[in-house]
Parts: sequence; C-alpha cells; structure tokens
Amino acid sequence: MDDSGVSENIGSILMIFVLVVLAGVVFVYVMDIGGNNAVAGYTPQYAIVNAEVVPGLSALDTWNADSIKITFSFGNELDLQYEEGVYAGTEGIKFMLIDPDGGSHEAMQSITMKGQKIRPGDTFYYFTVSSGINGQYYITNDYTRIDDKSTWGSGWSYLKPFAAGTWRVQIADDNLGVIIADEEVVV
Repeated sequence: MDDSGVSENIGSILMIFVLVVLAGVVFVYVMDIGGNNAVAGYTPQYAIVNAEVVPGLSALDTWNADSIKITFSFGNELDLQYEEGVYAGTEGIKFMLIDPDGGSHEAMQSITMKGQKIRPGDTFYYFTVSSGINGQYYITNDYTRIDDKSTWGSGWSYLKPFAAGTWRVQIADDNLGVIIADEEVVV
C-alpha cells in the first residue's frame, strides 16, 4: 500500500473541476440569471400581420391620400400601453414604418385610438397629415379618422399621400428590442 493519497494528476483535475464550478456559481450570481430582472416572467410577443394600402380622405369627398391598413391575423394578445385621448408614443409595442429611402419612422398613436390590447383580427391604420417623407406618421384603430370627416375634431387635417415606393410595416416589442412583425407594402 501507498500512503501518498491522491496522485498529482488526479489532484490537479479535481482542483480544475472545483475552480470551474466555483467560477460558474460566481457568474450566475453576478449576472443574476434567473433572478428578478426586466425579462423574468415576461411572455414573448409575436404577431403575423397583413398590410395593404387603402384610400384616405384628402379633401372633402376626395380620396387621393393613402393609409396603410394592417390586420393582425395571428399571434398572441399584445399589450398596448399609451395614454388615450392625447397624441403621445406607445410603450411596450412600437408601430414603425420604414420608408422607400430606408428611413425609420415611429408612428405616434392618434387621439382617436382606443383600447389597450391588440388581438388577432384587429385592424390598425397608418396615416400622415404632413407632406413629404419626413412628416409625422400616426396609427389608429378607428377607421373613421381615415374616412369620415364628420367625426373629426376641430382643427384636424386631411390625410396626405405616402411617398411612392415600397414601405415596410414593422411592429416592435420595445421591452426586448425585437421586431415581432415585418411586412412590405407598395404605395
């Protein structure tokens, strides 16, 4: 019998193993994996949308403006956070437009938008009241903002056409910074 104990090679392997386990524990602790962070308990959002161009009211009884209609055809219920009755940006879900020149535009919710959820089958409309590609774009789920001036508030403007070309409609999950829907539409 030998009283020397564990051989040097096995001792070295055991020390490396203990060091790797200890480094893993420290890494998990420092990175707070599985702890209380922004994504813990978060349900990923996803959606499939169909996009098409529909006419918008550009003057009294004149339909020369464009609106991009998006229909949520499939996906989970999306949380839409914004303050109803004012023009401000949405939180959680962002409505984006990529113009034919590659410029990115975040659509501000229209004062006419109602509801804090997006469900499959819901329809939304992108529109602008500014001329040119760099104007402000809006989103609403109220079709009367696109086609019925009798429901408009005082001082509201008629819609303007979108620049001709291929646009991209993108819906982004702002909590994770990922695009959950992306669809091309030709104006």
